Amino acid sequence: MGIDIGGNQITQASSVLTINTGASMRMLSAGGVSRPQQPQFIAIGTGDWVYITPDGQWNKMPFGNASVNIGSCYSAALSRFTAPVAGSYFFQASAYLLKDGANNGYYWHPSFYVNGVISGGVVNPSYGNYRLRGYGQNIATYLDSDIRQIYQLAAGDYVEHWFYSTGAGGNRYYGPQSRFTGFLLG
Repeated sequence: MGIDIGGNQITQASSVLTINTGASMRMLSAGGVSRPQQPQFIAIGTGDWVYITPDGQWNKMPFGNASVNIGSCYSAALSRFTAPVAGSYFFQASAYLLKDGANNGYYWHPSFYVNGVISGGVVNPSYGNYRLRGYGQNIATYLDSDIRQIYQLAAGDYVEHWFYSTGAGGNRYYGPQSRFTGFLLG
């Protein structure tokens, strides 16, 4: 049994209320909402240890394997998420890094780019929201570059994970333990 309100079919089966508006969503009796078609992705890097070159400039982090890609909004070929609708989106990226050299000046700046421009919830648009990893450590060591950010995106905006590295070509990352994820909040 169901009710049709303005072309939207509303049905209830046991403790689940389903509203069919062309978008998949279920309201659960415990108060939760299930949105199985919510745009989201989990992308993983590929390959073995990769040296970061060229050194001393911004490089896009490659995430060539999408293990989850609901809505087909993530391009593994471009390592890029494109927003299908306007809204708030959450992004997280983490790379497994190896600082080969013992120089305490070697470091990484992980960041997100929105529409090809460094971003990150900046207060002053003249300066990117830099996050610093590895600086001041005077030994060869393993690090992570975990970052998180929420963005207000318009439909068609795209997000990528980039990083800046110094290390005389000695810094590298391990693709299979590196992730780039994101999803629509609403």
